[in-house]
Amino acid sequence: ESTTMYNKERDTQKRTKRESANWPKEGYRALAKLANELYKDVEHLYEKAPAKITYPELWQMMRHFVILFYSKHALRGDLADIRIKRAGSNYIEKKGKKWHMHVGQHKTVKAHGPIELDLDDAVGKQLDKYLLYLRAKTKHGYLLSTKRYGNKLTRKDMMQLIRTTTKDRLGLNIGIQMIRVLKTTDHFKSIDESAKLR
Repeated sequence: ESTTMYNKERDTQKRTKRESANWPKEGYRALAKLANELYKDVEHLYEKAPAKITYPELWQMMRHFVILFYSKHALRGDLADIRIKRAGSNYIEKKGKKWHMHVGQHKTVKAHGPIELDLDDAVGKQLDKYLLYLRAKTKHGYLLSTKRYGNKLTRKDMMQLIRTTTKDRLGLNIGIQMIRVLKTTDHFKSIDESAKLR
């Protein structure tokens, strides 16, 4: 309850100095806009045969996917530990036409249990394409790969990728915690707008 109140009360006056300095004008929607821009950079790569792309090209595809994912789902850093088939504690699987994510090992699992997440349609559609290339180029079985050798990407490196990308493209240093604040703020604004309409 205290966390909910803390997040709900965030406004321009109650942001930290760091948040105020890095708050995008469009709020959480800035990530979706960035994802669209990144897709333009990699769209041509999807015309290549999966086995023909290089690790740096796969990394570019992955970077777009990561930003797209976080523009829809404000998970912590658990995305870096997700396997591409049902194995271990954290994985994705397709149920019918929808992609589902199971996060059985995460920071608050003792208090809240596993996270069961139905992926947004845009994320699922991109995942279908991206996985063809990931499976053709890697054997580690995880969703994210390094730029140089195609090894499993660490959580730390994924978080750095997000900060570097937002700094380069938006001029703002936005990390995962900031993304979670942006989404929460956007969520409460939507609730307030719905209440006003009612």
